[in-house]
Amino acid sequence: MQSQWQKFVERYAQSVKLSTQYDPEWPSACLIDDVSTLTEGDVVTWSPVARPLNAMTEFTDALGITLPPSLNDYYTAFYADHLTVNLAQGDISLLQAWNADDFARWQENLIGHVLMKRRLKQAETLFIGLPSNDDYLISVLLSTGEVVLEPVGKPPQDIIASDMNQFIALCHDSIS
Repeated sequence: MQSQWQKFVERYAQSVKLSTQYDPEWPSACLIDDVSTLTEGDVVTWSPVARPLNAMTEFTDALGITLPPSLNDYYTAFYADHLTVNLAQGDISLLQAWNADDFARWQENLIGHVLMKRRLKQAETLFIGLPSNDDYLISVLLSTGEVVLEPVGKPPQDIIASDMNQFIALCHDSIS
């Protein structure tokens, strides 16, 4: 059974021209074009690549947290480039892992983010996206599951959606 996130990504891939600049040092199974003819900086087409769902147990055990299934699915269902949606908060890049190295780096950044929130004695969040204003993050508040607009280094400011499913529905509605 497909999750709401998987359905969204498939619809997004069918509705949006997916391209990025080719970097031979940053390979991905997402690349569609024959990379043997490309040079760095060439525009290349890509498509999300499904991957086996990963429970992220090492990550969650290390932090002593539990991820809602929809957030786990968001982090682990695909390799993809970032997906851009337009919501009331403006253009938002939904962060995705391009390859296994990117996923490992992303987990390290998430760990650092949670440790920073603990050090600041703020409610723990995990980021999922970046609005065009880089002073903010789109995050999930772990205590409630709400998707929030979070000023960097500060407590969440606004609730965008009551949970990941409602957030994904908003993103789904933003695709023309």
